[in-house]
Amino acid sequence: VTKETIWKSTSRNIALRSKGASMPIILNGNVYIARDNGSISSNNLLDGTLNWFSIISSRSGRNDLESQRDAEMSITVDNNRLYYGHFQGELNSLDISTGQIIWSSPFSFINDILIKNNSIYGSTTDNYLVSIDQSSGFLNWKSLKSDEQLTQPFIIDDIVMVFTTDGTLVGFTKDGTHIYEKKFDFDIHPQTKFIVKKNKLYFQTLDGDIVHLLITI
Repeated sequence: VTKETIWKSTSRNIALRSKGASMPIILNGNVYIARDNGSISSNNLLDGTLNWFSIISSRSGRNDLESQRDAEMSITVDNNRLYYGHFQGELNSLDISTGQIIWSSPFSFINDILIKNNSIYGSTTDNYLVSIDQSSGFLNWKSLKSDEQLTQPFIIDDIVMVFTTDGTLVGFTKDGTHIYEKKFDFDIHPQTKFIVKKNKLYFQTLDGDIVHLLITI
């Protein structure tokens, strides 16, 4: 057993940083990671050679708080495009081979996006559920502003659904029509992960309870 470090990619300390970096993903012999400096990069898995480095959310603001670009969400890859957005930044679509930005959409996220049928669904940090065209980055629709934070969206029976953190479940058709709303007695973290099996939903509450819901529309 050896303790030799094969390679490492370093990052400078950022004021008020939360996580430092996203969870890295490995794909086709490369490692992709987003950092709290507003960047995302690709390194060769074997030797750490930098393939590309892109600043996708510039750190700008009147103070350190306004300049935060936390790497909260997970990296998403679909059809050779990489999708990522920093807190207080923008959602970006990048060419996974070169890191070139294809489009940017002016929405900030801290939880994961969902891609289905050329639409990107996500819950913004200012409490909107949005649908974005995957090809162009243009906004398809957005919900009314919620009084509570929203979780990441999920789809059941072709209905785009999202919880508020006080346990209200709302649902929208693919064109943004609000067709479902029900209040449950749950306290939910905005970054809660959901498991969907057809019309069955599994997740954990802030109290540590494991919940299994049968959703009927």
